[in-house]
Amino acid sequence: MLMGEKVRLWALEREDLIKFCIWTNDPSVVYLTGLHPMPKSFAETQAWYEMAMRNPAQRTFAIKTHDCEHIGIVELMDIDLRARRCELGIFIGDGNYINKGYGREAVKLTLDFVFKQLNINKVAVRVLDYNAKAIEFFKKIGFKEEGLLRQDYFADGKYYDIHVMGLLAGEWGK
Repeated sequence: MLMGEKVRLWALEREDLIKFCIWTNDPSVVYLTGLHPMPKSFAETQAWYEMAMRNPAQRTFAIKTHDCEHIGIVELMDIDLRARRCELGIFIGDGNYINKGYGREAVKLTLDFVFKQLNINKVAVRVLDYNAKAIEFFKKIGFKEEGLLRQDYFADGKYYDIHVMGLLAGEWGK
């Protein structure tokens, strides 16, 4: 478990899947994160969980308040310990906790973990073009724009660009 002042990051457990399934079917969460805008059953969520737990290149944490309220997810994907890189994704699914510092602390705890414990050198994020708040959020933390995947995401009858951003271990904490 990773502990901060506002949140604790726990390994995602089966009991967390009900909220996770609800959030991944919530259009407002899907819109901001780029999750596939297709309804998912609880059985599909469970199958994803089983697969994710067996994948050494993926780690999913439940973001919980100190009173154990599950409010979101932070995920490390494509973890490559040899190349010392990975990709990060996050969402706060419970609207009562958005824009109140919970996500920021969860990302900072995760970055401390990957840089100091896993010896990762580079963390990447992908942010949808229309999610300006997330782009600014990651820039404030220290991520740099590295590229643009043009018309890489399709939703609502339109194609959207994806910003690729990166943060190096030597840049973290400065």
